[in-house]
Amino acid sequence: MPEEAPILWTDLFRTGEQPDFQMQMRVLKKHGEPFLILPGSAALAAEALSLYPAQMGKARIAKSALRLALQLRFPVPLERVNVPISRNDPLPRFLAGLVGAKPGKFPKLAILAGNPRVQGRRFVILLFDANGRPAMVVKTGIGESAAKLIRKEIAFLRSAPTGVAGLPTLRSEFASPPVEALALDFVAGNAPTAESREAIGALLGAWLDRSRRVPITELAAWQTLAASSTSDSRFQALAARFSNCAVSPTIAHGDFVPWNIKVSPKDGGWKVIDWERGELSGVPGWDWLHYVIQTGILVEKLPSADLARKMEGLFGDRMFQDYAAAAGIKGRENALTAAYLFHCVNVVRPAEGREAAERLLAIFCERAEG
Repeated sequence: MPEEAPILWTDLFRTGEQPDFQMQMRVLKKHGEPFLILPGSAALAAEALSLYPAQMGKARIAKSALRLALQLRFPVPLERVNVPISRNDPLPRFLAGLVGAKPGKFPKLAILAGNPRVQGRRFVILLFDANGRPAMVVKTGIGESAAKLIRKEIAFLRSAPTGVAGLPTLRSEFASPPVEALALDFVAGNAPTAESREAIGALLGAWLDRSRRVPITELAAWQTLAASSTSDSRFQALAARFSNCAVSPTIAHGDFVPWNIKVSPKDGGWKVIDWERGELSGVPGWDWLHYVIQTGILVEKLPSADLARKMEGLFGDRMFQDYAAAAGIKGRENALTAAYLFHCVNVVRPAEGREAAERLLAIFCERAEG
């Protein structure tokens, strides 16, 4: 399949094999595109809504209303489709094996479709066990761009130390070109609120390597940033401020935001998902800045000046100050934020919110000079 062709969720099950059954699904669309594919069963469909980490107020209300309607068996005007599947195809065999499906049986599932406008689109599949309980989550994609991201996440999870707070356990992996996938245990829970400083401080503090200090300029993420920003005089002036800066390296997520976090309803523990940008020795502080800034831009829709004031509140918070002292970044908050924003704009180059990040970058470049 050409990499440039639009990737659809149905492509995951479209092969040359003769289908031997049809799976009935309900399709929920967003901006005219299928983004949440639910089981035909109303009860399972209600459970499967946990895949969707709604952030905006209207989206949260709509999700709650849909769950209630499904639980009460009210008629729900969702498109129904029948997807032909061959149980002998590699991906269906892999999915069935993850939950121990009996021979000839295929597990019920739901799918959260990734952004169709980005290269390397991936899909998150929720698998139910024989008792109708969510059991396993599979992240999969088609084509080399998606495969690269999946391989990066697998490589990180393989190399991460065992027992680290917040990290999921890699259960299995799959490769049958053009489809690749990884499997994790299902984690129950909702996304945290934007204002969760105590929990953020505890988790990110646990990821710090307090046993050593290294020059920030030796960290891979900083070197990538420097290579991408050589022609920007603002960055060159900023980089000079870090020439003698030694920090405690940290496990870094790279996209640490509420919608990539599950808060356990049992003990309040956090589990962080989507580790394709993960690093074992990352820049301390950037994950916390990312959490506040990306939530402010994408969810709260804050004007740049208001978001800059919100960052001032973060810097003065006791939890952040304790973390900054332990990480070796205390007193460099404005400069570190400018560096993070340079990395966001020049390295990550997000599909959404880049212009807002550029406006905020201009503010923090000025503050770093003060």
